[in-house]
Amino acid sequence: MLKSKWLVFIIILVLVLQVGCSEKSQEITQESPPIEKEENLKEEIPIDTYEEIDSLEEIIADRLAILAFWVSWSEESKQQLEILENVYKLVEEDVVVIGVHATAFDTISKEEILQDIEAYPFEMLLDEGGEMKEAYYVGNFPTMVFLDKKGKVVHTYTTLIEEDVILEKLTLLLESL
Repeated sequence: MLKSKWLVFIIILVLVLQVGCSEKSQEITQESPPIEKEENLKEEIPIDTYEEIDSLEEIIADRLAILAFWVSWSEESKQQLEILENVYKLVEEDVVVIGVHATAFDTISKEEILQDIEAYPFEMLLDEGGEMKEAYYVGNFPTMVFLDKKGKVVHTYTTLIEEDVILEKLTLLLESL
């Protein structure tokens, strides 16, 4: 009799957990829109960041672009910037490389950040409010976002990427134009 009560209790517990988990997964699925369905980033970004996005569009100017999101406390971010520095030297005529410092998520002062970014030959933007990070769904550092000539996301890497992988991806994208 005691065994059957425990068995009934376990079955009920499993059913309750299954129902709760499936409801939670439906909530998560409904709340997070896929990146591919983003038609116009300006509709998703608060008004005070339009200037940053407009300047980003001006920087890209009908070329492929790489956005490299980074923070100073991530060693992989620093390594990614060094790799991008080498890539930039090879592709600067055809591809825009932009470092995007996630200032709101860093632990050093703005003055230190400004000193750090002076060392790089490519354009650097400060994402002080985290709007660009949110617009491109960045959750890890480093994250690299590849944009086509129209500024549409064509590929995202959320880890350290070696130079040969970046060059291969850029070659494929340039050939598809």
